[in-house]
Amino acid sequence: MNKKLLTVALSLTVIPSVLLAQKSATEHTIRANEAVKTELNFNDRQDYEDANRGFIASIDGNAVLDKEGKVSYSVEEWDFLKSNTPQTANPSLWRQSQLNRINGLFEVIPDKLYQVRGFDIANMTFIRSDNGWIIIDVTTTDAAAKAGYDLIKKHVADHLYKA
Repeated sequence: MNKKLLTVALSLTVIPSVLLAQKSATEHTIRANEAVKTELNFNDRQDYEDANRGFIASIDGNAVLDKEGKVSYSVEEWDFLKSNTPQTANPSLWRQSQLNRINGLFEVIPDKLYQVRGFDIANMTFIRSDNGWIIIDVTTTDAAAKAGYDLIKKHVADHLYKA
């Protein structure tokens, strides 16, 4: 095995352990994050109610599968957000991440506009028209798009669409 390949291979084994090694928050970070807790009303849960409004269903098994049946995206990878905010994280950003974790098919405007959220870094929107679905798909994978389309077909309607 040549030296370059060996060096790359060894480097790849070290990188994950470096990424997992979390340092403690500095005093400055702790003070800054504590200040955020006093500036914002974290007892107000309206944003959670808003984010869950119109929920219809989510995917089976908490995972988006690719064409080969392998996990493309797992909702469970974000379960760490169920815990309390660590001292190393801004409480407002942690809360926003918790809201972004809410996933599934949502009815936004009754019988007209639906969104699939939380299976990708972007949402997928379905607009019911006289000619079928108008789909605004900005998801980044075929698997996320298929999961979204499967949800709308199963829980709302199996209309035609044009790409």
